[in-house]
Amino acid sequence: MSMQVLNDQIKTKLEAITNIANVYDFAWVDFDGFPAATITPSGFENDYQTNVENLRKYIFTVRLFHKIDVISQKPTERERVEEAFRVMRGLVDTVVDGFDKDETLTSIVLPAGKRMVSVIPVPTNFSYFPEEKIIVGEVLINVNILFDTTI
Repeated sequence: MSMQVLNDQIKTKLEAITNIANVYDFAWVDFDGFPAATITPSGFENDYQTNVENLRKYIFTVRLFHKIDVISQKPTERERVEEAFRVMRGLVDTVVDGFDKDETLTSIVLPAGKRMVSVIPVPTNFSYFPEEKIIVGEVLINVNILFDTTI
């Protein structure tokens, strides 16, 4: 149940960023507006800390999408691509800053026996898909939770 709770909290934080038009908590490509974001689980690690606690790491990939055709104030495609990358760099910074400022997801309510340790956002890469005319930026959200195995 922790994965769904974390997913919901990440979605709520992303929806609070006014520069993101739509947030989807599943893989999607038919966006209602841009920039758009998707959240997908992308990894899971578990490590024993003591004989009664495990450190669990939930990893989510946040993908941010911006379509260059929506940038109408630039006359050439090259200028629109350049502007879309500028927007994407700023958006990735905004997402990373938002999670850095709330490294324990303060309003989250985890199931019994689980305690938030930290949230670490890591920007990973940028991609340009010329045929789709979309810029994609990725941020990995690493969430560390201590799990009490006795509860």
